[in-house]
Amino acid sequence: MLWSSVEYSHLNDEDISRDMGHLGNISENIYQELICRLNEYQVGAPDTVEIHEILRILFTKEEAYVGSKFILGPLTIDELSAKTDIPQAQLAQILESMAQKGLVIDTTCRGRKYFVLTPTVFGFFEFTFMKINKDLPMRRVAELMEAAFDKEMGAEFFGSRTQMARALAYEMNLGEITSSVMTYDQVSEIIRQSSARSLQTCFCRSKAGHLNKGCAAPVENICMGLGPTAEFLARRGFARKASAAEMLHVLDKAEKLGLVHTTDNIKQNPTFICHCCRCCCELLAGINKRNIPNSLVPSNFMVQIDYTRCSKCGVCAKRCPVGAMTHSAEPEGRRQLYYDRERCLGCSVCVSGCERQAIKLTGRPRKPHIPQNYLTRHMKIAREKGRLRPTISYIISTVLKGRVRDNIRLAGLRFGL
Repeated sequence: MLWSSVEYSHLNDEDISRDMGHLGNISENIYQELICRLNEYQVGAPDTVEIHEILRILFTKEEAYVGSKFILGPLTIDELSAKTDIPQAQLAQILESMAQKGLVIDTTCRGRKYFVLTPTVFGFFEFTFMKINKDLPMRRVAELMEAAFDKEMGAEFFGSRTQMARALAYEMNLGEITSSVMTYDQVSEIIRQSSARSLQTCFCRSKAGHLNKGCAAPVENICMGLGPTAEFLARRGFARKASAAEMLHVLDKAEKLGLVHTTDNIKQNPTFICHCCRCCCELLAGINKRNIPNSLVPSNFMVQIDYTRCSKCGVCAKRCPVGAMTHSAEPEGRRQLYYDRERCLGCSVCVSGCERQAIKLTGRPRKPHIPQNYLTRHMKIAREKGRLRPTISYIISTVLKGRVRDNIRLAGLRFGL
């Protein structure tokens, strides 16, 4: 049974509707319309019982109605007012509530304020677990998201050839190949070059904690926001601002714990860096739990093993987050180490754990394709999923309105084009 929105104090539709005329007559089908709108994104919202319940918990009917009226990209409040037929003063209250919950992203560009509907993933699924909200039934939301990812949501997220995220190698293990490494492969340079930075709660481990499945890895102040997204997260209380030096310190901490660095699968201006564990991370679960090859795009590197140095102790196999290293006992007490190059992320977690320095990184013979930016990634995934029409319509509309320059600046939010 779907949860009723009136079960939660923040979802009191009747109080708001009395002041908003036609909004009091919003149909229950509004959540279906919201799903249709969310499905214009790279990662949408499958039409399932779990997704419907999540949306009813997070969105009031009025918020679902406003969300369903968004185009693919950013809108001003006057444009939204025209689309929703809601007076701007009342609409501003709804948008403020949505922004506080991470359901919309608000930002200012050249003196004009814009709003973008937040996708599911990467988006309000994560934001929900980055901020303490006593009004939400967090365990229930965690259960629903877990069930959703085990079914259609997992297929939706990993269901294209072009993936949303990629792995990064530990820089300290690049060794002799450092001179040929591109900036987008260097996690420290990604941090330094970002226009803004934030530290926030790990969505995956926070969700796992609500399900009593958490691990010993850090939950708070461990994942990183970058650029305009970091500014929004800090301003709205989902994260806190951080300096480059502090971020690099957290990076070092994550590497000592053997966590995997992951980021957006683009070269220019990624907006997050996560430090993932094998037990809680939804990105690694694509490989470990769902057995989807390259569901997390590997780095441009792989490992090379010097078997003359290797003692076959098995530490590398224990550290590998995706089972690319396996260690087995052979007849007569011999031990053997096996390496699966196709499964390897090139994260170099194993390299850092080898005391005999028998493992090192080397370049992959065939490097994974990494989209240049958000637009190229969005276009590739939209084409692969048969969702190009909304994107093309949006681009044409942007050109006709003469807002190409503003929309290019706003693209850094990654929650719109």
